[in-house]
Formats: sequence, structure tokens, C-alpha cells
Amino acid sequence: MHKRIWWLGGGTILVIGVAIGVIVVTQHHKQPPTAPPALITAQASVDFPLYYATNKGTFQLAQQSVSVADQVVVCSYQYDHGKTLAVSMQPIGNLDVNQFNPTSDFTTAIGHAYLVDLENRTTAAVVGSKSWTLINAPSKISVGELMQFINSLRTVN
Repeated sequence: MHKRIWWLGGGTILVIGVAIGVIVVTQHHKQPPTAPPALITAQASVDFPLYYATNKGTFQLAQQSVSVADQVVVCSYQYDHGKTLAVSMQPIGNLDVNQFNPTSDFTTAIGHAYLVDLENRTTAAVVGSKSWTLINAPSKISVGELMQFINSLRTVN
């Protein structure tokens, strides 16, 4: 009788140990976020890097808004109950960052960001090594929210 209880108790401890190990390993090796399908399709059409926001809780890509024309990819993100961020991505080409006149700038995971915070509008440009992204907020967005969006950008591939 004692052997059976000892055997069941040991087996239970083993099962619990394995379960804890699986949880620890899966939490430690979380899958990286995946790019939205519409941007994956757009990436196949252009030869420069595209980016997507990984902060899906706050900014939602409008999948139907993604379009490609003349080496420019445009899309929009919804945030804050129906407000929109308009985003365009294109190769660097003859881009002159000295023309931006930012009110602030900072380095991100994908490149350097330049923000222009005007009275009625906030705009940003994020310049990577091979492409740049222009972000316009037709409705005023706080600099903090826009920085959150920019800092969540990751490469589609």
C-alpha cells in the first residue's frame, strides 16, 4: 500500500515538474509577433523594407487600407476609438533629412525618428537604412502615443 502511494505521489510530482518546465520554456521562448498578411503581401511587391506596429492593443492595422503603387506602400492604423494614423513607406532615394525641421528626434529599433508636433497635427518620419516611413495623424495625437507607435515598429520579414 505504501509503495502504491509513494509511486502515485512521485508520479504526481514528476507530472507537476514537467508541466512547470513546459510553462517556463514556452514563456521564455515566446514567438515573435508576426506581420499582418496584407503587409506580407505588399513586402513581396517591393524591394525595400516595410514595417508594422507590434503594439496591437493600441494600434490596429486596417488590413484593407494597404496598397502598393509606384514603389510606395500606404496603409492606415486605427487607434483611440476610430482615429487614424496614415502611414506611407518608400525607398530612401534622394531623401534629405535636413529638410524635416523636427521638434524632437530619437533613435528606434528600425532607424532614426523625427517628430514635428504642430498645433493641430503631429507628423513623424522614421528613416531606416533602405527605406523611410512617413506617419501623419490627421487628428491630433500626443507625442507620447506617437512615440509608442514608432517604438513598436518592426520589419515585416
